[in-house]
Amino acid sequence: MSTSSALPDWLATPSAVVVPDRHQHRFLRRSLARAEQLTSSLVPDEDLLGRWDPRVKLVSSLVVLVVLALLHSPWTLTVAAVSLLALAAWRRVIGSLAVIAGPVLLMSLVLLAPATLSLVRPGTVVVPLWSGQGLTAQGLWNAWIVLARVLACLAVAVLLTRTTSWLRLMAALRAIGAPAGFVLIATMAQRYLGVLVEAFTDQLFARRARSLGGATGSEDRGFVGASVGALFARSTNLAEQVHQAMTARGFTGRLRDPAPSPLRVSDVLIGLGCVLAAAALLWGDLRAR
Repeated sequence: MSTSSALPDWLATPSAVVVPDRHQHRFLRRSLARAEQLTSSLVPDEDLLGRWDPRVKLVSSLVVLVVLALLHSPWTLTVAAVSLLALAAWRRVIGSLAVIAGPVLLMSLVLLAPATLSLVRPGTVVVPLWSGQGLTAQGLWNAWIVLARVLACLAVAVLLTRTTSWLRLMAALRAIGAPAGFVLIATMAQRYLGVLVEAFTDQLFARRARSLGGATGSEDRGFVGASVGALFARSTNLAEQVHQAMTARGFTGRLRDPAPSPLRVSDVLIGLGCVLAAAALLWGDLRAR
């Protein structure tokens, strides 16, 4: 008996079914990698600058941010950005800065791109593009000023949050007079973000475990979109359950701050050093104008 006669007709006859191009969840793997990077960026590293008092660190960061907003010279902003990037690399938080700063700088560049064209902002054309139009020196300088300021401010924020526990950072905010409601909302938002990211990664891992044959890119993108929508509904129920649990445990609307430690001479000296460095940048900016 021939082999073909022993098989059913639907199996023995070749079909013209088009099999989609299925991959081993490349989109899911990228999404998982991004979620893991976000999770790691939310966890502070107390071994880096943990011995510096959070109150002094917070006040120094606020002073530096104000000074960065007042700088207008591209040279001083470049010095500030390079110095803060070097500090981030020295304190080993450059990876977290790259995860956050990459999308922000890209979006800023897209928004600033029209302002660099001579058609929008007349000036000296340094990069010709078409019919005498192109990129102007004035537009490029202004774009660099904005990008350098954004990068420097992000570096300050990452250095502050990656080297201080969230509980002590919120306690430092309360110590300098921040509203209790703002501190409570920020604390709960940080904790909810960690829970939602963990739930999102669990859904992606479950998707990979239940589809051994792989999936097309459109299928994975559709699943990720549906998962994000489900997380919104889940977050509403979770918020209500957490509120009820906190109320049942006697929560009165005020968080208990950890006992503040006394300021040391080294903390004050480091804070003064940051303030003096910011003042030097501001003085150099005034001289460069």
